[in-house]
Amino acid sequence: MIASLFVAIAGDQAAFSQVVGDPILIQQSQFAFGMDTEVGVLRFENGNGKGESYLSSVLAPTASYKNWRGGLRLRYRWNAKGLRDEDYDSSSDYLSILRFIQYSEKYEPGAYARLGDVDDALIGYGQFVNRFRNTLSLNEPQTGFVGDFVGETMKIEGMWSNLASPEVYALRYAIEPYRTDSSIARKGLTIGMTLAGDFSDDARWENQYANGLPFFLGEVPDGADSLGIGSAVRHAPLTMLSFDAGLPLGGTKLDLFEAYAELGNIFSLGSGLGLGLKAAHKFTNTRVSARLEQRLLGPEYLPSYFNSRYDHDRLSTTTVTLSDGSEHDAVNSKRNELKGRTRTEFGSYIGMEFRFKSKYRLNWSLEHSWSRGESGWFEIDFLVADPELPFQFRWVFDRVKLNSLNDILYGADANGLLRLDLAYKFKKHLLVGFRYQESFENVERLGKRIGQKKRISIQPSFIIRL
Repeated sequence: MIASLFVAIAGDQAAFSQVVGDPILIQQSQFAFGMDTEVGVLRFENGNGKGESYLSSVLAPTASYKNWRGGLRLRYRWNAKGLRDEDYDSSSDYLSILRFIQYSEKYEPGAYARLGDVDDALIGYGQFVNRFRNTLSLNEPQTGFVGDFVGETMKIEGMWSNLASPEVYALRYAIEPYRTDSSIARKGLTIGMTLAGDFSDDARWENQYANGLPFFLGEVPDGADSLGIGSAVRHAPLTMLSFDAGLPLGGTKLDLFEAYAELGNIFSLGSGLGLGLKAAHKFTNTRVSARLEQRLLGPEYLPSYFNSRYDHDRLSTTTVTLSDGSEHDAVNSKRNELKGRTRTEFGSYIGMEFRFKSKYRLNWSLEHSWSRGESGWFEIDFLVADPELPFQFRWVFDRVKLNSLNDILYGADANGLLRLDLAYKFKKHLLVGFRYQESFENVERLGKRIGQKKRISIQPSFIIRL
């Protein structure tokens, strides 16, 4: 059983109202129950464009039994005017009460399903959906679904990022046509097809000049057209299709050692090819996996399109300077930025994961385009949650727009996102620590979302282990 109290140190720009991460000390082999709580101060823009402050509290009970885990999220935010009406005025608000419910784990035999927060989702070989997170906002959590089913000769993987509205989706169907064949060389051959896309309006906008430059969703300032920065044009929903094939390589004692290829296409944009090796092995209580991929990227194409930053990159805010020196707020979309990729490029991806029971976990990945500056993306998630140790620790970090490995540590602050949880045993059953978390919160103008902006929250933590 775990009981936690998180108290925010929050200023005008700090914000949080979502307990994030799974109950890391709950074991699957027995029943367990826990309760997280948060208290803090939040600031929202009302319908008139003015900011209002609210006291916020969150109750988040969690429970697990054998292969099942689940949790709720109950939010209450109020000020002198009473409860905040916007907290429970839509279907997504009520869906977000369900923090998550999960059956089994990915890569385990049979079925796996998770409803609620989607984190670190991978579909197939990751050509389209790679370490996807369905929300980067602590204030507006989304409820999605991800699941797998593994049969004797087939596998189905699927994801839907937001049950309240049509947004990011992915579906992969794969078969092993020669599983019953006596030919060892091709017995493990897998052939798959993936359909993915994004139905949301934020994913449809492009600059009308189709050159990848920022654009305006509203009125265009005088002189912007001369720089190619103009109004937006709305296209059909973003749709992607890929075909893949994988073949196990013999001569090793690994559970999996596979060569694969995947050819992907973003409709009305570009195509790309990935060639890679994938390995995995499960010991008694430990699972280790790795993937190395070389990529041929055609114009207007980008792999790992739906990644951990997609909720921010789909439609982001920026500032443009016109020829007269004036500065104006504008926006850009990930789809529009593909228009700036006008040549064929080569790239690489490498990723590794180490798991020991549910107590220790380390996964990291790095991808980069060899011929494009500021194209690198690095992620790491390191967790230590052993009840026998006098502390628990989690460090989650990612950095985008890398030019070199040096930028992982020294890149621009705006390109990095950090979460740090640390608690140390103060007495027999009491751990004292803190949680530092950065997030991207929605930026609105008169009730309309125009992008996201980075926010920071810091919460002292008190954890009771019984």
